[in-house]
Amino acid sequence: MSTEVDQTNASFIRKIFPITVDYTLTPEQMLEAVAFDHFSPLITKDRLGRFSIVGSGTIKEDLFIVQFYRAIRSNEVIVELAKMNLEPARIEHALAFARTYRNLPGVYSIVFLGSQACGFVTGIYQTPQRQDFLLSFCDREWYDYYKFAAVRKR
Repeated sequence: MSTEVDQTNASFIRKIFPITVDYTLTPEQMLEAVAFDHFSPLITKDRLGRFSIVGSGTIKEDLFIVQFYRAIRSNEVIVELAKMNLEPARIEHALAFARTYRNLPGVYSIVFLGSQACGFVTGIYQTPQRQDFLLSFCDREWYDYYKFAAVRKR
């Protein structure tokens, strides 16, 4: 299986961010390493512990920010990403991204569909002035302005 990203749908890829994921940290330690301005009240220690983190060591990866420019359901996003040889990014990617890229120009509402627990997925809302860590319901329709984080298929 190729690890190259299919460029057929490259117009949907907004940006690519290099990130480093440190799998030696627990989810709590990963979260503590990021200075968020706001946490969703839905983020509890119990819920955070239910997100599985899969990996070991310290890994450098590219995080692809993909936008479909239309309302789209979660399951459709996963299918479209697979066509590009990508898979939804997970909570460890969200926290590595937030730790590395704070105060980016523009407004980002980024969903990390690869992290699902208790019916929720993780997300980051970021403006040049603030960065929020959120939980949202998994199975829903996302508006056209939402962006989705993805990584190369493993």
